[in-house]
Amino acid sequence: MGDAPLVELDGATVRGRAALPGAVDSFLGLRFAAAPVGPLRFMAPVAAPLRGAIEANGFGPAAPQFPGMGTVPGDVTSAAMDEDCLFLNVWTPTQPGPHPVFVWFYGGGFLGGATSDPTIDGARLAARGPMVVVTAAYRVGALGFLGLGDTNCGFRDQRAALEWVRDHIAAFGGDPRNVTVAGESAGGGSVLHLLAAPSTAGLFGRAIIQSGATDYTRTRDEIARVTDIFCAALDGEDPRAVPWPRIVEAQGQAMMPLMAEMARMPFHPCVDDDLLSTRPADALAAGVGREVDLVIGTTRDEMRLFFAEPSLVEVQMRTRVDRYLGRDGSDLVRAYHAIVGEDPMDVWAAIQSDREMLVPAVTMANAHQGSTFRYLFTWEVAPRHDGLPLRACHAADLPFTFDSLDRLGWDAWTGADRDPAAGTALVNAMGDSWCAFARTGDPGWPTTESGQVMEFGHESGVCDDPTIARVAVWQ
Repeated sequence: MGDAPLVELDGATVRGRAALPGAVDSFLGLRFAAAPVGPLRFMAPVAAPLRGAIEANGFGPAAPQFPGMGTVPGDVTSAAMDEDCLFLNVWTPTQPGPHPVFVWFYGGGFLGGATSDPTIDGARLAARGPMVVVTAAYRVGALGFLGLGDTNCGFRDQRAALEWVRDHIAAFGGDPRNVTVAGESAGGGSVLHLLAAPSTAGLFGRAIIQSGATDYTRTRDEIARVTDIFCAALDGEDPRAVPWPRIVEAQGQAMMPLMAEMARMPFHPCVDDDLLSTRPADALAAGVGREVDLVIGTTRDEMRLFFAEPSLVEVQMRTRVDRYLGRDGSDLVRAYHAIVGEDPMDVWAAIQSDREMLVPAVTMANAHQGSTFRYLFTWEVAPRHDGLPLRACHAADLPFTFDSLDRLGWDAWTGADRDPAAGTALVNAMGDSWCAFARTGDPGWPTTESGQVMEFGHESGVCDDPTIARVAVWQ
């Protein structure tokens, strides 16, 4: 470890942490916008120029959110939360740049997430590149996605972070003309909406969407309804004036009626005729984002992570399918039995995974008019404690992206502890592909027009698209 690194910005001297293993310096907790408090609550972020001597050696607090549920390693209650949360972190190689820049937005259903999660520590990815890695915070839940004040505040936070990168990353050894924006789950959904927003043109040239292409973009009317239900939970208190813990409490009280009315993700980016003038698939089909290279994919068994019980019988599955579709789903069930076999849980998991994640991802890939590459993640993780086979479920790819299997118990959760050589090979396959894409725009496999995808799993490689039959069921 050498002396603490210093970076000179206009009006500021930033002191970071010296040479982490792999010769990567870190600068943590850099403010990219003013505290969104008081009159700035529910408003677009306001730039906050850096001034004076800045000690960048600790993460900023997480945005106010629910306690973690422990669904996956890292899904825990953040040690520090505060409404003043708009900070980002930079990991930069010590060798001279300029390096490609990789900006990551965390997942969490637009309800949670934190840049302090050790799963997404950027040091190893920065060393692998070599590239500059940035993780940036954004407001979540009611504070980020209500219809009070400005719309899409959390989304606007992400754009503000990218503007900060454009203006300042060169001082950290990054190339502001070569920026890749990436994320998983809600972070991937964030990238999708950034790609579809005309006002982000020029802020990034490449995008990676991991399990984030859902079809839940809200309308203004839906967000107005979310706002009404949330405000009713406040029972007459002024949402602009109450302490932020009361915001989170009311958000929790509002979730059950919101989920009953809107299903998943009521707090979500919306079409607001400002940042977004239309839904992402329509925006991409109209040519928005055509100058951006895109990698997009899913895990094969996304929705297994969210199941309540370990098994189903046929009549239970058929009842759920009918209710899920709002019609008789017998034809769909027959088609999926032919594809995935007779087990009712396998059929239910495939139907939900494909409708929620796979089909929207393929739709976005087909709509995008720039270079587009698809992948499928198939590494099967350890079974859940009650015996449910999670298989290649949602979030299974996350520790492989950041080479963090040795943190928080991810090695046991993924089952990589039972086959460390295969786990290391998959870390290398994903990491090398993401770094190559950030550097050149080519992840190492053909574009979607070829009919081929990259499979990331116990054995990784290019293959003919194995999802064709499953997607065709929905067409």
